Amino acid sequence: MAERGRVIRPGLGLLAILFVALSPAIGAVNPVKDSEKVSGYLADAKTQAIQLQKEAEEMNGFVWSGRSWQTDAFKLSLIKDHVNKIGKLMAEMNDARATASPWQQDAMDRVRPMVRELAGNVDAQIQFLRKHQGHLLDSAYADCAAANVGTSTEVAQMFSDFVAYGDAKHKAESLEIEYELPIS
Repeated sequence: MAERGRVIRPGLGLLAILFVALSPAIGAVNPVKDSEKVSGYLADAKTQAIQLQKEAEEMNGFVWSGRSWQTDAFKLSLIKDHVNKIGKLMAEMNDARATASPWQQDAMDRVRPMVRELAGNVDAQIQFLRKHQGHLLDSAYADCAAANVGTSTEVAQMFSDFVAYGDAKHKAESLEIEYELPIS
C-alpha cells in the first residue's frame, strides 16, 4: 500500500506541473472575446466624431468672415449635439465595461479624457458666444474654434483607429480559425 501511494503522488505532481505550465496556453486558446455591443458603440462614436470634426472645421473656416452670431449659435448647437451623443455612447460603453475585452476597456480609458477636453472646449466657445455676441472677431473666440478642430480631429482619429484595430483583430481571428493557424 505504501508503495502504491508513492506512485500516485508523483503522478499528481506531474499533472499539477503540466496544468501550471499549460495554463497560459489554455488562456490563449480561450481569450476574452470582444464585446459586440462595445464594438458597436465605438463605431457609432466614430461616426459622431467624424461628423463633429467636419462641423468644427466648417465653423473654424468662417471664424473671420463676419457672419452673424446666430449662424455661430446654430453651428455650435450642431457641434454640441455631436459631443452629447458621444458622451452618451461613452456612458453606454462604460455600462458595458464588464463585458468588454481588455483592449476595448483600454480604448475607453484612452478616449475618455479627450472627450472631456472636447466638451470643455465646446462649452468655452458657447459661453464666449453668449457673453460676447458682438465680438466674434476676437482672437479668443477664434482660439476656441481652433481648439475644437484640434481636439475633435484627435477624438475622431482615436475612435477610427480603435474601430480599425477591432476590425483587423476580428479578421485575423477569423483567418486563424479558417486556416487552423495557431492562435497568437
